[in-house]
Amino acid sequence: MKNAARKTWVRVLCAVLAVLFAGGMAACGCLTANLANYGAYSGADETQFEGSVMLDQLRQDADSVAAAYMYRGASGYDTSELTTRYSSSVSNFCFAVTNSAGNVMLSNYSYGTVRLRTTYTLGFNTNGADYEVRCGVRETLTANDGYSRLSARSDGAFAARGWILSGFCVFGVLSLALLVWLCWAAGRREDADGVKARWIDRIPCDLYTAALILLFSVPMAAGPLANGSPDFTDAGRVYYVLVGAVGAYWMALCLLFFMSWTVRIKLGGWWKNSVVYYVLRWLKKPACSLGRLIKSLPLIWKTALIVLAVLILQLIAYSSRNGLVWFLVNAAAALAVLYAALYGRKLRAAASAMAGGRFEEKVDTSKMRGEFRAHGEDLNRIGDGIALAVEERMKSEHMKTELITNVSHDIKTPLTSIINYVDLLKSEDVQPEKAREYIDVLDRQSQRLRKLTEDVIEASKASTGNIPVELDREDMNVLLQQAAGEYEDKLREKGLEPVLDLCPGALEIMADGRLLWRVFDNIMSNAVKYAMPGTRVYITSRLAGGRAEAVFRNISAAPLNISAEELMERFTRGDSSRSTQGSGLGLSIAESLAKLQKGSFSIDIDGDLFKAIVSFDAAK
Repeated sequence: MKNAARKTWVRVLCAVLAVLFAGGMAACGCLTANLANYGAYSGADETQFEGSVMLDQLRQDADSVAAAYMYRGASGYDTSELTTRYSSSVSNFCFAVTNSAGNVMLSNYSYGTVRLRTTYTLGFNTNGADYEVRCGVRETLTANDGYSRLSARSDGAFAARGWILSGFCVFGVLSLALLVWLCWAAGRREDADGVKARWIDRIPCDLYTAALILLFSVPMAAGPLANGSPDFTDAGRVYYVLVGAVGAYWMALCLLFFMSWTVRIKLGGWWKNSVVYYVLRWLKKPACSLGRLIKSLPLIWKTALIVLAVLILQLIAYSSRNGLVWFLVNAAAALAVLYAALYGRKLRAAASAMAGGRFEEKVDTSKMRGEFRAHGEDLNRIGDGIALAVEERMKSEHMKTELITNVSHDIKTPLTSIINYVDLLKSEDVQPEKAREYIDVLDRQSQRLRKLTEDVIEASKASTGNIPVELDREDMNVLLQQAAGEYEDKLREKGLEPVLDLCPGALEIMADGRLLWRVFDNIMSNAVKYAMPGTRVYITSRLAGGRAEAVFRNISAAPLNISAEELMERFTRGDSSRSTQGSGLGLSIAESLAKLQKGSFSIDIDGDLFKAIVSFDAAK
């Protein structure tokens, strides 16, 4: 098969056969359509088919008789000439002109001796009287005229109707098969391997296609085929020949079209060999320059240009009264607005998600264009940057917590030994007195260091949530009373007066009593260390908006030249001179413990007034 495809004479022979088969298919197809139009394939017998074929000729002759009889008086026409013209020896056409009473005014046959095969009745009015022409074809075709030729041809066509339909199918299949084979063999040569382009394949594909389409439409626009009639007359026979020739002509054009396009597609890059591609490539550089210029413009100028273009098109449509242009312009503007609204909503949703802390949500920019795509990519990069920063911050906090915890544990072991040995030294009778003072200093500082270590470990556990929490119904007023009683002596030693103001009744919350006591203990300890002597410490409780709140207020001994946020940080003290013995972890621990119990802890600074608020949902 491949060797045959490489031989030129084989391809030429197949092309000639394809053209001939296409001509035969076209002629058989036209004849089949004509036979179907006359009823050959819809159950008509031979007589009915022949009558349908003769009907057009019968109508023409009936019109001639009616016209001649209608103008017989005005033109001096001798109507007897009609009987001579349509005599049985000259024509097989027979007619009878009758008036409204049924009387025969003119006839070329006798009803008694001639039977009508086909009857066509034509009525007309002349000189105020109604006439009718009844016509037909003689039973016995005595004359060699058009009717006898139509009869012979129609009988032959009717008898061969099956062969004609079969010929149409066979010729169609053969021509299509040869077309497919020729397309497969296109571009192959005996002297070379692979596919090679011919000179015709180098013509720009759009010009080549346009030329073939133009040549394809020529037979439909000019020539006998445009005005012919597919019947069984002599002119009809010429028409079938012309149809076959046109079919062969069209098949030749199809061969040129499909074989050339097959070669172009096989070689690839066919679009580059086109006038449109050359023009676009020539326009590419100025178009890219214009595109870069438009991209460099600010968004407001781009929007202004688009609005100006829409207005100009609207003006053109209005001035030309072109409704289609007006509709297209407005439809494009509406689509642009919908596009902007759709992707604006997506960008807004992404920004809201990032504002809510969901940095993993991304904007799908695959279908976005222009400024929307750039804005979406910027949001994605911002989300990635914030997520990375949060991850680094979490990692840093985790490492810092682990470091503090590990160091605190490492310090706690030798510190315990130091405290034990100090206790041993205190039990001995150490001389002189100066040495005993040194032992007291060691005892005091080691206890302070132990307290700091314990606070650091507790702060680490509280911030990481490594403390077991058992929520139960607790009365906040009872815990506040216990805290006030526990610290009453310590407060009075510092010259502070506790003032307890609790809301009436029980103030129940869901909390861990042990951890909540630790919160109150840290706050009260903070007041003992930093409150100004000679002032009052207020401890109040209240129920506001379904929340149970415990409020602690005192006046600071040192100026509070620090914000509440800074004071809540670890190792931060209101005493900037750090002369007190606090660790700076009490408030941070209180905040972490409150959050572990699903409560909140906040502080407020107003001048030297320090206020701490512990809030929980009131138990139902």
